[in-house]
Amino acid sequence: MKTGVKPSTRRVKAGTKTRAASRTKVMQAALKTLRTQGFAGTSARAIGRIGGFPPGLIYYYFDNLEALLLAAIDMTSSARLARYRDVLAKANSVAEVIEASATLYREDVQSGHVAAVQELIAGASSSRGLRTEISRRIDPWIELAEAQISRFVDRSPSGALLPVHSIAQLVVAMYVGLETIAHLDRQRLKVEDLFGTGVLLAPAIDDLFGKEDGKR
Repeated sequence: MKTGVKPSTRRVKAGTKTRAASRTKVMQAALKTLRTQGFAGTSARAIGRIGGFPPGLIYYYFDNLEALLLAAIDMTSSARLARYRDVLAKANSVAEVIEASATLYREDVQSGHVAAVQELIAGASSSRGLRTEISRRIDPWIELAEAQISRFVDRSPSGALLPVHSIAQLVVAMYVGLETIAHLDRQRLKVEDLFGTGVLLAPAIDDLFGKEDGKR
């Protein structure tokens, strides 16, 4: 039966899908290696071992190991940013934003996203080039936090007095560092308790800046 598509065209499409899947597999292996072995242990050999492919495959898709790690972080961050934007857009109060953030954070921890990001940030301290690239990739998260904060503080004239961008930077810094501190001493710091405290304080913040519909 004729399909109107040349066999050579079908082969090209199939090959493209196969290469895309293989490239994704390499990036997923890099993320898993970051999570389980740490930045210092994330070598081409370790990634290949964890991913089940020859280390040389990395250099078929990426110029170097650093390029792979940045691409891997781009992949997971892009997916998580889309998830955050979708969930947070449905929150209509500070309490709902905090509750949604707690759920999203649990997803980040369970998926290993936050661990991979933490390891790459830690590793960036020893590489100026990597440090610059990681800093640039954190900017969208700061913009997301800034947008969420602005939703509420913009309801009141007093909100204009707040350094929203600086607060957003603080929120992102705390968010990234939470699991690191909790991992060091889970008895001293329980992340769930921190989110719970935020929910308790949220009504006072809503009262200060006004409700979603502008009413006090």
